[in-house]
Amino acid sequence: MSYLLKSNKSWISQEKAGTPDEQQDKIKEVRELLGSLTTEMPAFLSDGTIRRFLRARNWSTEQATKALKETVKWRRQYRPDKICWEDIPGREHEARRAYIADYLDKNGRMVFISKPPIKVHFTNWII
Repeated sequence: MSYLLKSNKSWISQEKAGTPDEQQDKIKEVRELLGSLTTEMPAFLSDGTIRRFLRARNWSTEQATKALKETVKWRRQYRPDKICWEDIPGREHEARRAYIADYLDKNGRMVFISKPPIKVHFTNWII
């Protein structure tokens, strides 16, 4: 039964997406709403990124713009594009929780894999 709901939701999302020209118009609208942010982070705010944010928010330009602004704010604060291997604590590397993959991403950059430990807290046990 759940597979029917999933396929139905994707169909609705595709229907709201419209034609490729309508999608491009929505991307342009989001770019206008973002203003100068597109020139600040042109590599991140590509058409593909904007399209992903639009698709995730059912092609609502207002919601996608708000989410993109929050993401840009986070990227300014934490600078994920500036992380280098020397910045990673030694014990993370020694515990094999963080390593550099032996392949590159589609843009030719190194891929950093981090596997943080999962901490589970059980407060009430019923036996």
